Amino acid sequence: MSDDPRRHQAFPRPARLGDRLVTAQFVDNRGFADADNPGTEVCLMAGTILAFDKHIELEPAKPDVAPKKIRRKRAYFWQMPETKADSDALRFKDGLSLSTRKLRLGQYATVEKLPLISQPSWDMACRATSPPRVRD
Repeated sequence: MSDDPRRHQAFPRPARLGDRLVTAQFVDNRGFADADNPGTEVCLMAGTILAFDKHIELEPAKPDVAPKKIRRKRAYFWQMPETKADSDALRFKDGLSLSTRKLRLGQYATVEKLPLISQPSWDMACRATSPPRVRD
């Protein structure tokens, strides 16, 4: 396991309406964790609406540079075609899309709306896309 305290081994679970999330670095991806339990990766389905506490920020290119702010607080979680390396993204009403890999760590958001999908389908998709990751 890495010494980086922001890097977590993920034990995934499906998102629930009202969940409080935080952007987190997992062993091999960047995504959303339960804000109260950062070791729990929260699986989001395409169409989930997130409301961020503050304007969304991107990870700075260099350590001494301020994060770039995206002047938006609400976004749809989106999954790009699997042919792209950055398959998870945030999509905004104006058409802008951002890879979750570019998000600054430690940003808080709330699950504002879930897509219409049955719970068994949601659970299966969560297990299929986000198995627990163990680093050698």
